[in-house]
Amino acid sequence: TTFLELWKRKQAVIVWEWDLQHVEEDEEPRPEFEASVKTYRINPVTMEKEPYLPTWSKAWRFLATSSAVMFMVIVVMGAVLGTIIYRISVVTVIYGSSDRFLKKHAKIFTSITAAVINLVLIMILTKIYQRLALWLTNLENPRTQTEYEDSYTFKIFVFQFVNFYSSLIYIAFFKGRFFVHPGDSSARSSPFTRLKIDVCDPAGCLSELCIQLSIIMVGKQLLNNFLEILYPKMYNWWSKRLHRSNTKNLDRSYTRWEEDFQLQDPGRLALFEEYLEMVLQYGFVTLFVAAFPLAPLFALINNVGEIRLDAYKMVTQARRPLAERVQDIGAWYGVLQGVTYAAVVTNAFVIAYTSDFIPRMVYKYVYSPTDTLKGYIDSSLSEFDTSDYGKDMGSDSTEQDPPTCQYRGYRNPPGHEKKYDLSPQYWHVFAARLAFVVVFEHIVFALTGIMAYAIPDIPAEVRTQIQRERLLEKEAKYEHGTQGNLNDNYGEMLLQQRERSIAVAAGAARSWTLILNLLKITHLYICIYIKYHYLFPGLFVESRDKCDKLSLYPAFEISLENNKSLWPVVVQENRGLIYCALPLVSKELYYQKQHGDIFLAD
Repeated sequence: TTFLELWKRKQAVIVWEWDLQHVEEDEEPRPEFEASVKTYRINPVTMEKEPYLPTWSKAWRFLATSSAVMFMVIVVMGAVLGTIIYRISVVTVIYGSSDRFLKKHAKIFTSITAAVINLVLIMILTKIYQRLALWLTNLENPRTQTEYEDSYTFKIFVFQFVNFYSSLIYIAFFKGRFFVHPGDSSARSSPFTRLKIDVCDPAGCLSELCIQLSIIMVGKQLLNNFLEILYPKMYNWWSKRLHRSNTKNLDRSYTRWEEDFQLQDPGRLALFEEYLEMVLQYGFVTLFVAAFPLAPLFALINNVGEIRLDAYKMVTQARRPLAERVQDIGAWYGVLQGVTYAAVVTNAFVIAYTSDFIPRMVYKYVYSPTDTLKGYIDSSLSEFDTSDYGKDMGSDSTEQDPPTCQYRGYRNPPGHEKKYDLSPQYWHVFAARLAFVVVFEHIVFALTGIMAYAIPDIPAEVRTQIQRERLLEKEAKYEHGTQGNLNDNYGEMLLQQRERSIAVAAGAARSWTLILNLLKITHLYICIYIKYHYLFPGLFVESRDKCDKLSLYPAFEISLENNKSLWPVVVQENRGLIYCALPLVSKELYYQKQHGDIFLAD
C-alpha cells in the first residue's frame, strides 16, 4: 500500500509537470480502427460523422477473444497437471528402487526437477501466448490506443498469472488436502485420483513451496537478463549482415541514421515487456513472501542490474522509440492494486494453512499438559493399521510388517468406532486457522486503509498549482466571454502562468537548498527574496534594458497613465536572471501578444 500511494504521488507530479491531466479525454481514434471500420454514426456530442463499431460486432469479438484466453488458461492448467503427475510417478519409481540415497532425498529431487520443468514450460507458453494475445487484440479492434493497450494488458496478465502462479497456488493450498489415509484404495483407481497420494513432506509443504518459488523467480530473472543482452546483439548483427550482403559497394561509409536504422525496432509496445516483468516480480515478492522471505532481496539485486541493462539496450541496441503522451500507466495500476489485495489473502492462508504455526499454537495452549511443544510431532500424526492394506496396494502376507504405522493428519485411530474419520482435534485446528485468517485480513486491511487515507494522492504543492490554474481558467472565461478570445488567449495565459510557477518554484527550491546546506543566507535576504517574488507581480528577464522598455508597451500606457512614477523597476538580480517587478500592472498585460513581444524569460 505504501508503494502504491507513493507511486500515485509521483505520478501526480509528473502529470502536472507535463500537462497530461486531460490527455485521455482528447485522445483520437487509432488509424487502424478508422481504416478497418466501415460503419459510421453521428456523434451525439460533436454532431459529426465518425467511424463506429456496432454492439453486436463488439460482442462476438469479445466472445471470441475470451474463449481463446480461456482455452490457453486450460492449456496452462494441463501443463501444471502434467508436472504433478510427473512428480508422483518419479517418487513412485524412486521408492521402488534399491538406491538408499535417492530414497532418502526423493522429495527434494522431484521438487527441484519438477520446478525446472515447470519453468521451461512457462517460458515456452509465454512466447506462444504473446503472439496470440497480440492477434486477439487486433481482432477485438479497440477504438483508442489506451483501450488497445488496456485490452492487451488484461489478456497477457490473466494468462501470465495462471502460468506463473498456478503451480505455487497448488503447492500452497491444495497439495495434500485430498489425502485420506494410506489404505484409501480410490487413490490408485485413475491418473486423476492419484492426486490424492501427492502429499507434502512430513515437515509440511512450506519447504517445497519455497523451492518452487525460488527456482521460478530466480530462474526467470536470470533467463530474462541473459536474453535482454544476447537477443538484441544477435538481431542487430544479423540485420547488419543482411544489409551489407545486399549492398554492392562494400567500401561505402554509412551515416549515423543509416546505422541506427539497422537496429532493433522496439515497436509501440516497447515498454510492455518491462511493465510485465516488474508486475510479475511484484507478485512473487508480495503473494508468497511468507514462504520465501529472501524474495525481496533477490528482487532488489535483479532490479539493480535490470536498470542498467535496460538503459544499455534502449540507448545502444534499439532504435529510438516513439514518444506518446499518456496520463498514467494504464491498466497496470489496477493490476498492482489487485495483486496487493490478493497478497494479504494469500499470505494469511499461507501462514494459517500451509505452515504449522496455527497447529503448534493450538497444541501448546490447548492440548499440551506442560504448555510447551513437547509431544507436538506425535499429536500431529495419526495411526493406521497395516492389516487394512489390500493386496492391490502391495500387501504381502509372507512378510512380517509392524502392526501400525503413522501418517500426517488428524484422524481417529483404528480402534475407534469411526476409524480414520476426522478427529475433534482437526476441527479445533481448522477453526483456529479460519479465525486467524479473518483477524489477520481485517487488521491488515484496516492498516492499509489508514495508510491510504493518511497519505495524500497529490502533493500539497502540486494541488496548489492545480487550483491556481483552475482559478485562472475561471477568470479567463469571465474576462473573455467570446469563443474567439478564449481560443486566442487562454492557452497563452496558462502557458505564462505555468512558466511563472516553475520559475517561482525553482527559485524557492534553490533558496531552501542554500538554507539547509550552507546556512549562510541572512534573514534580510530571505525576506526581500520572498517579498519580491510572491507579493509583487513580475517576471524574469535577461537584461535591465528589457525591464526599462516595459513602459513602451500599450498595456502599461493604459495602466500607468495616471501614475507615471510607478514604472517597472529591477528589484532583484540572482544568478544571471533579473527579476522585474511590475507594480499596478493590469491583467491585460498577459494578453498583449498581438501588440508585440510578450515578456517571457527565455
